[in-house]
Order: sequence, then structure tokens, then C-alpha cells
Amino acid sequence: MTSEFADDIVELHRLLTSREQPETVAAVILRVAHDELDAQQRRLLGQAARFAERHPLFRSMMATEWEQPVGAAETVQYVAGAFVGIADELAELPHRPDPDQVDAVRAWHQSLATRVGWTSEPSPQNFTRRALWAAGLEVSMRRYRRAWHSLDRLESKLGHLERMQLRRQLAMSARGNLAGTITLEEVAGDPAAASFCAYLIAKKNLRRTFSVAGRDSPFDHIADMLYQRLDGSSDWWMVARAHITEDTVRHLDERQRGHLIAVCWDDMERAVRLCQDVNLASPVDRDTMVVRRGQDSDTWNLAAGAYNTARARWLQVLAASGQLGLLEAVCPPKLPRLMAADLIYWHQIAGNATAHPDVLVAASLPPVWEVLQGQAECTAPMVLQACAAHGLDPEASYWTGPVRPGELGRFEPTPELVHGIVVSSPLLGSILRHARVFSGQPIRWDQLPDIDIQLGRSGPR
Repeated sequence: MTSEFADDIVELHRLLTSREQPETVAAVILRVAHDELDAQQRRLLGQAARFAERHPLFRSMMATEWEQPVGAAETVQYVAGAFVGIADELAELPHRPDPDQVDAVRAWHQSLATRVGWTSEPSPQNFTRRALWAAGLEVSMRRYRRAWHSLDRLESKLGHLERMQLRRQLAMSARGNLAGTITLEEVAGDPAAASFCAYLIAKKNLRRTFSVAGRDSPFDHIADMLYQRLDGSSDWWMVARAHITEDTVRHLDERQRGHLIAVCWDDMERAVRLCQDVNLASPVDRDTMVVRRGQDSDTWNLAAGAYNTARARWLQVLAASGQLGLLEAVCPPKLPRLMAADLIYWHQIAGNATAHPDVLVAASLPPVWEVLQGQAECTAPMVLQACAAHGLDPEASYWTGPVRPGELGRFEPTPELVHGIVVSSPLLGSILRHARVFSGQPIRWDQLPDIDIQLGRSGPR
């Protein structure tokens, strides 16, 4: 399928769903659009692209792809082996599914489950000669039990795979919006719009540096230059899926706006379900949002980031469509992230408040999952009252209005990070990460170089 497109176009499409550094993306854009750029535009992109030309020994240690869940290949193979000889028509299992496609594997699982009468809650009656005769199987009870339990194993694997794929989708959605739905044909049809989308997504995908300071805007001078190249004939539907603002949404028709509203609401619901599961397993202290031992903070923060991004997109589309009046009926609250106690303490000694005002406002409103499931009411007047109680401007803090564009960010070469801490080189970063330095876990001292410098108070004696 990709043979009909130039290699640079295919690479540009891949960048929409990868986690390449912005300087790498700038180098690809420079090749794709070199003849269409003026001297100043080429110079601006070139200043970023030159940082992508690194010696192999100094290439970044950080992954350039989102974490891919491990498929069900081994489990499918195990099930296939367990069913060999149970029935002639299943002897070779010729239609074994793609182990990475959950729907295909589930359909295959269901077809086998129907053959042996499998249920998710077996009873003693399932493992009798009468059950074998009812299924029309002439096999030993031992083989029958093995086939039955192999389906249990596959069912468990499918549940885990679905959850991990959802985590990956939410992580990409939290940073790249809906860019994963952009097709190769769309990229080939408008490389200029695709270039803007790829660069902005690369900036959004940058890992956060551990700091009490705010994050710089991903929309920098290079993104602004690429955005200014767009005109009325550009593919604004593609742009809106990567950069949802009132300006881009105004270029869409009613059907496209309605689709964005529905997709954003669906993303909010999917993310909130994960947070609800975390809260059921270990209730979250909504008054402080300090993480406690045993809580799955990784899943919560990933889902909360995806929810807040989808909520911001939803408000942007409503505002551009003149539909903010819908907030009078339902205004889903924000979903704060869980924070480590040491980071909260760092904020305190830096002179900041113990809890962010958004945390206090969210705690005074019903939980998000209850609002989206219709179990609790949360309207714009309720949000306004909560914001007023904590001295917060509801529009400026984006509780009842869309995010407003701020100052342009700056391009900086992507730093090497180890758990948010900037290090000097990829080699050093790889050593520190493998030794679990800065991770909050016990340091593996045997994995560090043999040096005479004491690394912290808990170093070897």
C-alpha cells in the first residue's frame, strides 16, 4: 500500500503516532517541503534539524515509539496445541487469528468455547463424562480439562491485552489528540498540514522535566511558522484532529464538529472508567490528591491526563460552535492527577500552596465518573460557585471555557531525562536508569560504576 507514496511522506505519516524528538521531525519536514519554503523558513527549521544529526554513540536512550502491549501469540499457540485432536475440524486450526487483534482473537476464542461448552464460571458439572458426550467429543477427560483451562488462560490474556491497548491509546490521545486517525492518503494529499501536525505532536510528546515551574508551550515559533503556511484550501479536518482550537474548528462543517464532540465525550468516558477502577481498588484522597502506598498512580495519571485533554477539546469545539450553553445542563469537572508527597513538599518549601486550587474545586464537586454516568449532577452554576469559594476565575482556569492561546514557546534541544531529571549524556542516563536512580526505588548499587564518590546518604558503607 505504501509503495505508491514517497518515502518521506510515509515517514511523515509514521511520525504522527511515534514519539520522535522534535528535531528529528524538523529534519523530515525540511526534506518534504524544502522547495516550498523561503530562506527564513528553511533557516528556522534547519536550526532545529541540526540537533538531529548526532554521532551514533550519542543518540538518545529514550524510546521513540509508544510502549506496545505484548500480543497474545504465545497464548494463542498454547490454546491451539491444547485443542489439537479434540475434533477433526479443529485438528490443524487453519484460521488462527492475528494475535495482536483483540477482536479477531476473541471471535476465535468464542468459536472454540462454543465447541466445548466453555463458560467463564465453570461448575463441577462441566468436567464430567456427561459433558463430554453432550459436546460430542471422544477425548480423554485430561485433554478436555486442558482445553477448557487453556480458554480460561486466553480469556485472562485478552482482558489484560485490552487494558494495555487502552492505556496506550489514552497515552497517545492525551498528547497527540486524534492524530492517530489521520491516514497516509490524507498526509499525501496535504503534506503542509501534515508537517504542522507532526511537529506539534512531537512537541506535545516531550517528556516532562521534574520541576515546580510550569511547562513551556509546545506551540513554538517553528509550529507557528508551519501553521501560518496553511490557507483556506488546507485540510483543516486533519489539522483539527491534532490541534483543536477555536480557530481550527471554525474551518469545519457541522458534521465534522458534531463528530469531534462525540469522539471527545467518548474519550472522556473511557478515561474515567480507568480512574474509577483505581478508586475502587484503593480510594483516592480527593482533598489532597497525594498518592498512597498501593495505589496505581501510573494508571490514574495516564487516564486523568487523557480525560483533561479530551475535556479541553470538548470545550474548544463547543465554544467554536456557540454551544457553551450546554454547560448549564452538564459541566464535567476536571480530574486532578495524583502527586507524590515529596513533590508536594517541594512545592511547599518553594512557597506554593499545599494543594492546587483545581484540586480544591474538584474535591467540592461530585466525582467525575458519577457525573458522566448520570449518577450525580454537576452544572455550570455549581462549578462557578465552587470556583468562587476558592478564589478561582472559572474562565481563566478553563473550568467553564476553552483554553486560550498563550505566548509562543521556545525550541530547545531535547534533553536526556532519567525519571524527569536532566542528565548530561545518553550513556550516563542509561546507567542511572538501569540502576533505578531517581526512581524512588532502592538503588541497585552493583549496577553503578566502581567509583569512590558517595551517591547520597544511603550509599554503600
